[in-house]
Amino acid sequence: MTLALTGIAGIVIGATSLFMSALMFSLARTVQNMVWGFFCLAVFCWGFMFYFIASTQDASVALLWWKISHIGVILIPVLFMQFVYAFTRKMNPWLLISTYALGLFFLYTDLFTSSLISVKMSPWGFYFNHGGIFYPALVAFFFIFITYGHYLLLRAYLASSDPAQRRQIQYFFIATVVGFVGGSVSFAPVFEWYLSPTAILTVPLYPIIMGYAILKYRLFNLRVVAAQLMALLLFVVSFAKLFTATTVSDYLINGGLIVVVLVLGGYLIRSVMYELEQRDLIERQEKELEVANAQQESLLHFMSHEIKGYLTKSEAGFAAISQGDFGPVSPALATMSENAVADVRKGVRTVMDILDASNLKRGTVSYKKVSFDLKDTVRSVVEHLRPAIDEKHLTVETSFAWEVPCTVNGDEEKIRSHVVRNLVDNAIKYTPAGTIKVEVIRAGPVVRFSIKDSGVGITDEDKKKLFTEGGHGKDSVKINVHSTGYGLYIAKTIVEAQGGKIWAESEGAGKGSRFVFELAAA
Repeated sequence: MTLALTGIAGIVIGATSLFMSALMFSLARTVQNMVWGFFCLAVFCWGFMFYFIASTQDASVALLWWKISHIGVILIPVLFMQFVYAFTRKMNPWLLISTYALGLFFLYTDLFTSSLISVKMSPWGFYFNHGGIFYPALVAFFFIFITYGHYLLLRAYLASSDPAQRRQIQYFFIATVVGFVGGSVSFAPVFEWYLSPTAILTVPLYPIIMGYAILKYRLFNLRVVAAQLMALLLFVVSFAKLFTATTVSDYLINGGLIVVVLVLGGYLIRSVMYELEQRDLIERQEKELEVANAQQESLLHFMSHEIKGYLTKSEAGFAAISQGDFGPVSPALATMSENAVADVRKGVRTVMDILDASNLKRGTVSYKKVSFDLKDTVRSVVEHLRPAIDEKHLTVETSFAWEVPCTVNGDEEKIRSHVVRNLVDNAIKYTPAGTIKVEVIRAGPVVRFSIKDSGVGITDEDKKKLFTEGGHGKDSVKINVHSTGYGLYIAKTIVEAQGGKIWAESEGAGKGSRFVFELAAA
């Protein structure tokens, strides 16, 4: 019974360790992953040989298998120390070099001398390692470096403030301790302490614990793990069938099946990993774009504030000159100053549009909601822009339902400055000649504002750009060279923040346009 269980334990250890090794090699090519992958291969080399050890009654063959298995035994502490060094960087490099040097010494004595390994028949019916003159030194080497490596992991765990790294160290620590406790049983018979070798069945717990960490804390990618697990199961089944073969044809069929499983499994894993790599690339680019946008907005905000300050000072200076604060001025200078004031104010409004758009996008704008009659707001804006209307000899027709209150709740200042003023100003700018009709009515549960002009109109292509950040019509800049493209974007954002909606209508180029927004009636 012990003989059979030992063979099964060897297969289980080999399969689980090989799976963990493939998993680590398929993940990102970091030093930690690569070293851990080689560590798992060393465990595979040690554990899987138990199947062959338990399957032979020939002392010389058993000695060969024991020597091969001890390649893994010697490399386990070496690779474990290398992993701890790569993971924590808390180890003296000379100590790591010493580990490699001792490992090379024991590999030499294992492969080329009889001073490390000898075998004798055990109580369990197969040849077990009885050790040689250097074997106690190998056991000391194994336990000293494994214990010290765990000590360094514990120190790194206590010193780390990164929750993700602490979880990784915690599960690496627990998994390897459990695995080493079970694996150390294989040393006992050398010292005439005959514990059942089936205790090595605890060794596969280390990949199981790591698997639990993968599922619970997503230390690695689940889709890759699922693909590899499927490939591993198919490989294990195919590999097991190879050992049950009794004829040459069975060996060929099962061997071919293993090759097919390896090829298809590799293709499946690589396909999944390629898809995940592309997704990770997209996510990284999105994050980089978010950072770049944030930096761009911060720079824009800073520059706009600085420019606004300079323009405000210039406006005050030109206004003081035109008003005679510095003494009498000539008519030509007065006219120049007045034009300069007008241009500076346009510049200030442009900067304010950019600043407001930036603040709205960042969500840093607060709204002061009050009850007000939209008719009064629209009338005051039209009167304020009357000089621009008269300058272009346009006709403005207003239709206000004076007998019906058109009261709404909202930020009156923002609706006046950024919505109504923008829409009326646009109608003036984009109407070379003709009529502008302004209307405010109560339409059931909403108050509706609309402004219709006989101007340049809007094409279907340009409609797609309306209300977007920096959106311009194809020929709009030719008509309004000072357009920033932010006006309608700001208007839309403010209207929607008040729970309303805004839209545009036009039958095409040269056929005028109609802009409408609605707010809930108070």
